Amino acid sequence: MNRCLKCNRSGSTCYCDEIRAHAPIVASTQIVILRHPRERKRSVGTAQMTHLMLKGSRLITDRDFDGHPQVQAITADPERVCVVLFPKPGCRNIEENPFTPQELLGKKLTVFVIDGTWLDARQILRSNPGICSLPAISFNASKESEYQFRKQPAEHCLSTIESIQRVLSLTEPGLSTGALLEVFRSMVQTQLEFSRNDLVRMPSGRPRRQITNSAPIV
Repeated sequence: MNRCLKCNRSGSTCYCDEIRAHAPIVASTQIVILRHPRERKRSVGTAQMTHLMLKGSRLITDRDFDGHPQVQAITADPERVCVVLFPKPGCRNIEENPFTPQELLGKKLTVFVIDGTWLDARQILRSNPGICSLPAISFNASKESEYQFRKQPAEHCLSTIESIQRVLSLTEPGLSTGALLEVFRSMVQTQLEFSRNDLVRMPSGRPRRQITNSAPIV
């Protein structure tokens, strides 16, 4: 089966045309997605989709992020304020306590987002003390994820693209980020339609049971 080299989807489910139908999103906040290697093989992942739509974003696939040259260069840059999106005790809720221009002092707000299951995310933080030591941010969980075919460990968990859209809507309220969710929803509906039509079947003729995973980190 031929796969698109950009979005890693088969030809019938490629969403690149939909991405091209929207202007690239140009944000002042830089998003750096730290993707677990397993996610690269999952065609229903949303890190690649986000990266293709968000101009200036970074997508880094590894396990050792502290030792990655790109990560080292970003975190060492004195003109940046680096944070990691991860809900943990003591994290800053940017919905209730947003960053102010006085805090940033003209520096670029840079948000690291871990793309993987909750278990993967925790392992990445444990094995990368540099990333773990960054100030953590979070936001209020106001709705359930629309990632309908991937199992969520809790109601407040969102996919990577949903989380990033939420972050940008809070750090840059005037920025139009709706295209992220439009393309994401289209991908979800395409996947659900394939499931409903039972296009993938086991040799016995019975529909293949859907494989579910923990939701990507929010």
